[in-house]
Amino acid sequence: MRRPDVMAAEQNLIAQNAITGSAKANLFPNISLTGLVGGVSNELSMLTDGPLAWNVGGSILGPIFNFGQIRRQISIEESKTR
Repeated sequence: MRRPDVMAAEQNLIAQNAITGSAKANLFPNISLTGLVGGVSNELSMLTDGPLAWNVGGSILGPIFNFGQIRRQISIEESKTR
């Protein structure tokens, strides 16, 4: 039988590794396209027009402008693992 304190410590380490991985994923740009389920849009050709273009551009350039903050957050999360 395994000790509960060892199992809890193991699960805490697994969770912290997942949090660290999530912080590292913030270094990369993310693009999301949301829409109504089951609906078809005739306006997909206008993705670059209007406010959607600003949202896509912000999610691509965000990691570049916040690189120092993201690196610091990764450093903090990695120090919690040690």
